[in-house]
Amino acid sequence: MNLPTRQILNSAALTAGLSFAACANAQQPNIIFIMADDLGWADTSNTLTNLGDPSDFYQTPALERIASEGMAFTNAYANQNCAPTRTAILSGAYAPRSTNNVYQVNSLNRGGNSTLLVGPDQGTPNGNDALPTATITHAETLQTAGYTTAYIGKFHTTNSAAEIVSDHGFDFNFGGDTTGGPGNYHASGGTFGGSISSGLDPYAANYTQQYVDNNIKPYANGTSLAAIDALVGTSKHVTDASADAAIDFMSNMAGNDPFFIQYSSHAVHTPIGNSQARDDLLAKYQGLPAGAEDSNASFGALIEGLDQSVNRLIDFLEATPDPRSPGQMLDQNTLVVFYSDNGGRQSQSNNSVLKGQKGELDEGGLRVPMIAWSGNSALVDAGTVNDQVVMPVDFHQTFASLAGATLPGGQTFDGVDLSGVIADNTAETGRDSVFWHLPGYLVDGGRNQRPQSIIQKRDQGGTDWKLIYNYEDQSWELYNLDTDIDESTNLANTETTVRDELGAELLQWLDDVDAPLATLRNGSATFNVTGDAYANGTITNYTGQDVTINAGEELPIFLAASDGGGDPPDIDVMLSQIAPANPLVFNQQNNGNVGVQRTEAPNTGDGDTETRNVGQSFMIAEDRVVNAITLQSRLGNSFDELSAHVLQMVVMKDTDDDGIGDTQVGVVSEYDVAGGVINAGDYITFELDEAVLIEGTETYHFEIFWTTEDAAHNLSLERSGNNNGTYTDGTFLNVLDDTTFPAGSLMSIPANGPQRDITFYVLGTILSDLDFDGDVDDADFGLAFASFTGPGGAGKTLTDGDLDGDGDVDDADYGLAFAAFTGPGAPANVPEPASLLLLGLGGLGLLQRRRN
Repeated sequence: MNLPTRQILNSAALTAGLSFAACANAQQPNIIFIMADDLGWADTSNTLTNLGDPSDFYQTPALERIASEGMAFTNAYANQNCAPTRTAILSGAYAPRSTNNVYQVNSLNRGGNSTLLVGPDQGTPNGNDALPTATITHAETLQTAGYTTAYIGKFHTTNSAAEIVSDHGFDFNFGGDTTGGPGNYHASGGTFGGSISSGLDPYAANYTQQYVDNNIKPYANGTSLAAIDALVGTSKHVTDASADAAIDFMSNMAGNDPFFIQYSSHAVHTPIGNSQARDDLLAKYQGLPAGAEDSNASFGALIEGLDQSVNRLIDFLEATPDPRSPGQMLDQNTLVVFYSDNGGRQSQSNNSVLKGQKGELDEGGLRVPMIAWSGNSALVDAGTVNDQVVMPVDFHQTFASLAGATLPGGQTFDGVDLSGVIADNTAETGRDSVFWHLPGYLVDGGRNQRPQSIIQKRDQGGTDWKLIYNYEDQSWELYNLDTDIDESTNLANTETTVRDELGAELLQWLDDVDAPLATLRNGSATFNVTGDAYANGTITNYTGQDVTINAGEELPIFLAASDGGGDPPDIDVMLSQIAPANPLVFNQQNNGNVGVQRTEAPNTGDGDTETRNVGQSFMIAEDRVVNAITLQSRLGNSFDELSAHVLQMVVMKDTDDDGIGDTQVGVVSEYDVAGGVINAGDYITFELDEAVLIEGTETYHFEIFWTTEDAAHNLSLERSGNNNGTYTDGTFLNVLDDTTFPAGSLMSIPANGPQRDITFYVLGTILSDLDFDGDVDDADFGLAFASFTGPGGAGKTLTDGDLDGDGDVDDADYGLAFAAFTGPGAPANVPEPASLLLLGLGGLGLLQRRRN
């Protein structure tokens, strides 16, 4: 293949112009930096980069090979999503530096307008999450050493595609643009569309027989050759086109110029679906048995397509003579680095045991697969596994060192040179601490990332510690990653020496980089502080002073509290100044519980974050004031496979101070939609999101409503064109013999009200054909009713949770409830949807049955 015509002249001019470059010599290695997009820590079949926990479905033979032949890294980290990783790689600087200034994709306020704090501006002055053009990138540094540089694939962190060549150090740009995703993985009409710049379009022609014979069949791994032949005449996949561009670029290199390729794959970023996969690979994965952990055929096709591209590049290096070293192949003087820009997205990726996902600063959002490979053992210590911590800020200095380039003056570099470590597995980086700082929010799509600062440090004994500071509630989290890689045991209150030492180092780093912090959105907050605090670019020491933060001011990071025990300082928020804000924020968590962020009236104690069981009442003491309630929906792992979801919580006020809520303040209610603001005392109502059609003629709507004046809780049934009916608490709706309810109809029945110790019960049932007669009818309702009257049916009602009559609502009752809805004698054959939600029932939590 040849370079596009409009680029041939540029190539010739560059070759001539660089022939006198002082640093250009045969000792400088070529460098190919391959970066996957959103590839999770355990999304590959290679076992060496993920501590022996590969995917049980996705196949990546090329990555397996180069990991075993090269150096595999087990502690490679990125940032939580792509833009901050890419700017850190280009600049060699942490996000707070002026040469970077990108903390996450889009903005630091991806949490709505009701968050406690407000993130600062980021990126360029126009608000783009782009690298400043004045920043000298690693590609510009390599150009000064005589390298010819090419960018292939996703760039994202630029104000325009033109800047990639004009301002960021790349002689050629094949497809890089401002967007974060490919839009569509397939070309259409000979172009790749607006999300991929035109530099890749010369490689967008449809597949030909010669192409598939030469570039796809040799890398088929259990793929039908007939399916590959069927690609002829169909649209080119951008992953294949990117490999074409890289090989074409290398084929046109000649003379004494070393080359640098930054190959930033669009795979495996969304969109993900059958239409985005290459057809032959999709057919392969659709024909494979699902793994216990992984089973997404279209995602697997994207992953293996990327793996085949890696294979093609390695094959080219091994088969192509090196024009700078006669008698040798290119692989003998080329370093290949494989990396990913962030952890996997849980909707498709496998992050193994790691907590969190893309967009979050947990290990699942930060750890990535990384491999270094070369045909020359002097460049890469072959067949080794390395546990040194790698950060995206390291690559600028590493590539400069390999090239013999001088780092630009006047620009701060936060990384370390990894070239010695890559060449010798026994070498050390000389660094023990790394940092992340995110002064903003990413709360959407199951992510719950809030303002945090983090230090990770390997102590003298070799233990890797991770310390996290949470700005919203001034709390610390400390994890020993050697023994607790899934971040399940917070040691902040037991390993206090480690916590305090790392905390002091974190404050000093924030001060050194002049890190901006998030600001208070509304009202004011008063803290009594003893010890160091950082805000506004400086560290201040307090000795028991009250510190008041007003709206618009940075909320500091406090090293220690007034009690000296590391607890967060007391927060005293004046609700009268917050107006219709959110003194109570309910956030559904992945574990099925509800996080409650509470801010209170003066002199009533801590404003903190708590976790409540689903259905549990939230008690408010007599002197506490609640003006409003805000519900934030989060559908995470626990609910992804449920066909419906109901979250209801009652806020009670304990007016007689006996520990039992006896005045209903408000009800938090949500049905498959994000909640709004519910004012105390409001009339609360919701209805099914879809009407139930009966016999094709009549439409039924179910809704539940409450009133706070008389504590009435009724179930209302509306039937179009006919009479309405109202059923009191605990009534079981009788369905007439001539009606049929489709499986999946939802009926929620609240119970007697706030005078009870456990203040609110909800019975939520997704009904199915329990007697397997082909209809969901009154016989099934009867079975459901019987299950909730308890053994023998003596004296029980729908509102009783004590199904076995032992005096407690406990796991045994949940078991009886579960058994009732798995069908008589056939628990494994329940028609879809066959999920059961029991909310409330003594406030003990949520029982869910996932789909088979």
